[in-house]
Amino acid sequence: MNYARKLFALVILILMLAVATSMAVVPSTINYQGRLTDDAGNPVDTTVDMTFSICLDSAGLACIWGETQDSVVVTDGLFNVKLGSDSALTDEVFNGDNRWLHVRVGFQPIEPPTELITTPYAFRVSTVDGSAGGLIIGDVNIVTGLRGPGDLYVAGDVGVGTTSPQGALDVNSTSGALVVPRMTTVQRDAITATNGMVIYNTTDNQFNFYENGAWVTK
Repeated sequence: MNYARKLFALVILILMLAVATSMAVVPSTINYQGRLTDDAGNPVDTTVDMTFSICLDSAGLACIWGETQDSVVVTDGLFNVKLGSDSALTDEVFNGDNRWLHVRVGFQPIEPPTELITTPYAFRVSTVDGSAGGLIIGDVNIVTGLRGPGDLYVAGDVGVGTTSPQGALDVNSTSGALVVPRMTTVQRDAITATNGMVIYNTTDNQFNFYENGAWVTK
């Protein structure tokens, strides 16, 4: 059967951070619903294999994720699948702009592809307000757009134990201490050092400071 090259789809992206303690895990699938018709525009009742790809362009030349779901049931033209059920969806898939969802029924591409857009409340993710703890992993400087392994850029002063930081980083505690990075001499010498760095050298069991272009001990 030849299917019309139309797909009326609703894509719901669930890309929100947990905002309550009861939300332990962020959903990692996307609900995708669509309507499939034949060449005459009539809804079909059938079972098909469907392939989904998320690409960087509408032409589908640079795809960064994909999966095939077998035996998708289509009833009166309607179907519903969960993207990410067979091939894991990670935040890296959406780490940038202009994402397009391409769909094939069997070997036949469905046109046009769907441009993935956010939902209104997903904009609140950037504030991480109401968070009760968790892990933040970043590798993009949100001002320059430059990537670095493990880098996380925060615009503004950071307060730990205080809501009114008095400097770029203000740690306030009466029950804990500040722990600087701990590493061996070999690990220390492997990093790109800059003046002002402080580490605890576990090889020599002493603090090292980087100043005037060299590591020193005081």
